[in-house]
Amino acid sequence: MALRINQNLSAMNAARNLASTDSALSQSIERLSSGYRINRASDDPAGLVISENLRAQISGLGQAISNSTDAVNMIKTAEAALDEVSSQLVSMRALALHASNVAVNDAVGIGADQAQIRSTLESLDRIAANTQFGTKKLLDGSGGVVGTSTNTEATVLGGTAGTKGGTYPVEITSVASQAFAVSTPRDIQQVAMAAAPAATSGSAAGIIGSDYSILRFGGALVTGGPIDVRVYSTDTVQDVINRVNHDPVLSRSIKATLNPTGALIFQSKYLSNAPGSMTVAALAGSGTTGTAANLTAFLSVPAGPTNSTSTVASGSSLLQNDERLTLTDAISGKSTPVALLQGDSLDAVVTKINAAAQASGVNVKVQLLDGGKLQWTNTSYGNGAYASVTVTSNIGAAYAAGADMGLGGATLTVSAAGATGSDYTGTAGSNVAGTINGEPATGVGQILTGNSGNANTDGLRIKVTSTVVTPGVLAQVYIRQGAASFQIGANQGQSVAVSIDSMATSQLGTHATGLSTAAKSLHDIDVSTFDGAQDAIRIIDDAISQISGQRAALGAFQKNSLESNIRSLQIAKENMSASESDIRNADMAVESTSFAKNNILVQAGTAMLAQANQSPQALLQLLK
Repeated sequence: MALRINQNLSAMNAARNLASTDSALSQSIERLSSGYRINRASDDPAGLVISENLRAQISGLGQAISNSTDAVNMIKTAEAALDEVSSQLVSMRALALHASNVAVNDAVGIGADQAQIRSTLESLDRIAANTQFGTKKLLDGSGGVVGTSTNTEATVLGGTAGTKGGTYPVEITSVASQAFAVSTPRDIQQVAMAAAPAATSGSAAGIIGSDYSILRFGGALVTGGPIDVRVYSTDTVQDVINRVNHDPVLSRSIKATLNPTGALIFQSKYLSNAPGSMTVAALAGSGTTGTAANLTAFLSVPAGPTNSTSTVASGSSLLQNDERLTLTDAISGKSTPVALLQGDSLDAVVTKINAAAQASGVNVKVQLLDGGKLQWTNTSYGNGAYASVTVTSNIGAAYAAGADMGLGGATLTVSAAGATGSDYTGTAGSNVAGTINGEPATGVGQILTGNSGNANTDGLRIKVTSTVVTPGVLAQVYIRQGAASFQIGANQGQSVAVSIDSMATSQLGTHATGLSTAAKSLHDIDVSTFDGAQDAIRIIDDAISQISGQRAALGAFQKNSLESNIRSLQIAKENMSASESDIRNADMAVESTSFAKNNILVQAGTAMLAQANQSPQALLQLLK
């Protein structure tokens, strides 16, 4: 073995290994004391980059969870306020119903109802103005889409989070209309004299040679028939008219008049059941010279057992049968019975139906046209399934159409198709159609809504009340977007927004249809009259629907966008933390094993270095 003094290679080798082992031991001590596998970039450069990115994501996820939780609390605050608004509206509806009971209410009671309603409206406006989350107002419209219009026939109702602020032209290609059904003309029966009597006002003496003759009235339309009316030799035509019209039984069914030419007409008061349902016959009375022929010559009664003809009915024409109608609204399911009685005039029928429909909230009204025709109109606009009202009758097909309301035991439907039902023809309702800012929009009834995906007008809702199409631009609308946006993700662009419309009373109940008064919103209701109270019920019902819809939208946003997001973020944060831990944290079992090994190696290396440093001592033996 070569013995050298200047280079002790064994010592150098032992020193190098000891230094390496000491460095490894120091690293083990550092990892065991810090708990991290990566304490500096040199420990694992690639791992450090991945770990730092994961740490940023984990921190972002934590903040996103916190943001979402704050958003949930904000939505809960708004929804709680809307719940109180709903409760107040229900109370107002009860007051409107009480005010509608005009038969027993006096002016003081109705005034008290209106005063309480006005106080409630003030309370609702206060809730809309003052509901806040921190300093953020929630229900005043600042968190939704608000807008104004240059034309009162185009009203901005609201929008969604996808609606952008700006100025947009509204163009209409067709306006909304209501479905309606019109009956065929309704008939009554009459007997018209073939010619004018020989004397329209003077004595008929000499024409009838006997003491009297008889006019016999019969047929299905004559109540209690047949009924005889005496005509005396001294009677004038007016006497005959008066005797018929004042007969306590006959006058229920028959009315006698003179037509413009002076001819005598006997006209039924009831709607016709069938042609020939009323007859007038001339019969001889007492005496030797009196004959039916004399009376026939005097009155010119047309011959034949069924000598009546049809003529159109009027508002004073009467129903021949009791009838029970049932009106049912398709979308709300609201239903109401209408009891029609024998002897009700068509005018009374129209009043009964409209009162029942308005009181129950069924979207239909009836009006009487010329010729006794009835027009049923759906007060909702458009051709959707929601604009459908059915009318059923308890009278079966045994009655001809003219004898009852013309339903013939079937069902009249006033809807998108116009009408179905015997004796009726209908015209379908139509939806408004047009564009907003040149972008496509969908019309439902009078509401024009910007299509989903539009660049600027996504979800923008405009109510168009025009009855005629205006060429070019109907209106310019000015839109401000105030939708509340929430950052619910760890990265840029991961945000959602929700629009909360104004809950001011002037913005509620604006969709109500079939109103009889000038009220346009909840703010305008006045129950001091019957019509006002009935309109108040419709407006309040619409306001309740608006509030319920807004609450549903907020609830869906809370459940689907926020609470679901919180759960998914918590899982993502958990999994990402596990990944970051795998990369950055020390495996204490591995590190303790490494520490024990390196500690032993350091001790062994130290001993070996001492031995290596002693090996040159052997040279001293050569120098002795």
